[in-house]
Amino acid sequence: MTEKAQVDAALEFAPVVPANVVEYVLKDHANGDRWKTILVIFNGNKEPQNLKVTGDWSIVANDKAAGTETLQTVKDKIRVEPFSLVIAHTDGAYQLDPNH
Repeated sequence: MTEKAQVDAALEFAPVVPANVVEYVLKDHANGDRWKTILVIFNGNKEPQNLKVTGDWSIVANDKAAGTETLQTVKDKIRVEPFSLVIAHTDGAYQLDPNH
């Protein structure tokens, strides 16, 4: 994406997250991505975080591996290990939970 308007339309941050966590989605096939919605969660804590994220998600990156193949599928909750990230995607409906 090369224009601010494109980023503004595609990027959605979670409204409430635990301290030291960043969570956002790139939605609607942003920048021509083949995945409809991409979720990225960074955990900067020394404890794992269990976050509510409504929907069915295919995890493609975590603290152990990263790529484009599905490592694990989850529903409505994602665990992010300490000092790591998770990248997941969905083609279905989703909601960033405002009440982690």
